[in-house]
Amino acid sequence: MKKRAAKGLLILAIVVALCMFFSGTIRTITTPKVKFISAKQGKFESTTDMTAKVTFPETEEIKSDTPEDVTISIKGIFVKPGQKVKAGEKLFSATVVDYEKTRASLQSDYAAAETALRTLNRKNGSVHLNRNEQAWADAYYALDEASQVRRDCRIDVLTLLALEGFDAAAEELPEKAPKGASKQLKEAYDALEEAESVYAEREKAFNALARYAIEENTWTYLQQVREYEQKMAKCENEMTALNTMSRYAASINAPHTGYIAEVTVEKGQTASGGAVLLKMTPEDIKPVLRIDVTDVRESVSKGTVVKVPSNYWGKLETTVQSVGTTSSAGKYADAKLTNDIVDAFGSVNNMMQNDVTVQLVTKAKEATCLVSASAVRGSGDDRYVYCAEQESSTFGGTQLRVRKMGITVLNESPTVISVAEDLTRLQIIYMEDRALSEGDAVMPYEG
Repeated sequence: MKKRAAKGLLILAIVVALCMFFSGTIRTITTPKVKFISAKQGKFESTTDMTAKVTFPETEEIKSDTPEDVTISIKGIFVKPGQKVKAGEKLFSATVVDYEKTRASLQSDYAAAETALRTLNRKNGSVHLNRNEQAWADAYYALDEASQVRRDCRIDVLTLLALEGFDAAAEELPEKAPKGASKQLKEAYDALEEAESVYAEREKAFNALARYAIEENTWTYLQQVREYEQKMAKCENEMTALNTMSRYAASINAPHTGYIAEVTVEKGQTASGGAVLLKMTPEDIKPVLRIDVTDVRESVSKGTVVKVPSNYWGKLETTVQSVGTTSSAGKYADAKLTNDIVDAFGSVNNMMQNDVTVQLVTKAKEATCLVSASAVRGSGDDRYVYCAEQESSTFGGTQLRVRKMGITVLNESPTVISVAEDLTRLQIIYMEDRALSEGDAVMPYEG
């Protein structure tokens, strides 16, 4: 009897054990498996696909260095936008329009004056001035020169007086600059005072030699000689200037090292003196990648990371070096254009042909709760996460139940979502092996 009882107890124990084993197996099979992640506090970082343009933040105009009445014709252009040039490097070749014609005309005028002077000297070969007569003639010419300078200075003063609203007639010119006169008018008065002083000195010297005045015929001859000599000197100066301009035009060179921002003339085009030929950066200014950040909500400041995808070099990285505002109240960020980026595209000029695709990596100003995008469910205004809460089971022990928690999305990217709620203490569910509903029992993946 006892043996039977012991055997029955053993069989019962085996049956109970088997039931417990199979019940656990069944629960394991029927209960959804999930994984858990934790949220964390941090500043939301997002990567936004944008476009940038190669921009030259500061430029200066390179003009034709010829007089306004001299026109050059562009024969060759040796640079293009985006190109870096060194000081003295050739930019253009050009010719002075009507150079040969103008040079021939000046040579002809010079030769005519020279011939007339020789003829005049031959006819008046017996005319000779003594020392006193030569001194009188020199004093006369010096006084005449001083008179012209004084006249020009008076005209300058009268012009500025009129422009600045002061009443003054030529015969009643104020001795000193009136109260409230500009710096330019005061300087004009100083120049007139100096001219008056020089004129007075030369007039005194001339008058002292009055008794040595030259007779009329001789003086007429001397005046004609001076006229021809002045004409020859004028032609010579103009030919020198013309040759100088021709040589300048043959090779118009960069005044300093810099980047070409814009070429404003074309081959075959003419340009008058002072016309803008191109624009280039000052020596220490480099081109940048300018990004329109008017609609970017996150803070963009100096140091913000900018990634530049390329075909063969992968994603190259640079940073924002300055931010600014446009005339239309838009906002922009200028990223440094590194040598690696330029090399990846071949040249700055290549990059200027189209907009450059960039990725702006921004961070929020304040820390928020950050959670993996794979754990956030729903759409629109109905966004939520599933959390696992531990509760006691009917037969003792504990089990995990699904709880739905609504969230407020502040910002999101493909990988991370910023939410207003604090989820850092919760077990957030993701990667479940089947559909879940609130209240479902779940268990973690083994291993």
